[in-house]
Amino acid sequence: MIKLGSFCSCIDITGVSYVKIFKSNVPCYNRRVELGDTVIVIIKAVNPSTNFLRDERLKWKFRRGSLHRAVVVHTMEKYKRANRSYIWFPKNAVVLVNKSRQPFSKRIRLGIPSEIAVKYPAIGAVSPRIY
Repeated sequence: MIKLGSFCSCIDITGVSYVKIFKSNVPCYNRRVELGDTVIVIIKAVNPSTNFLRDERLKWKFRRGSLHRAVVVHTMEKYKRANRSYIWFPKNAVVLVNKSRQPFSKRIRLGIPSEIAVKYPAIGAVSPRIY
């Protein structure tokens, strides 16, 4: 689980390095989000040398301080699967998505859990590996 206000890395190739979780779209009374939740994030750091941001329209879309939707795909907290095994990752990570929950980029740098690929098939299609 990740608290609201914490920093996460962005693992897609949009050029965004770090984001801050601003708001959750699911009702969370203890202010925590879990694996697979949709959140609103604030972009904190952008790498301008990526090929994705060569277009001027996209450069202004993904700038520091802008708000975007994202899906939580990696958490450092252990996540218990249905077969009673656990999965966790070395850092928290998100993937930026649009209103219809389709990812902005055509590729993701790291693999994602199978629970995310089932819940969001578009993210699973652009992922290099499914755990």
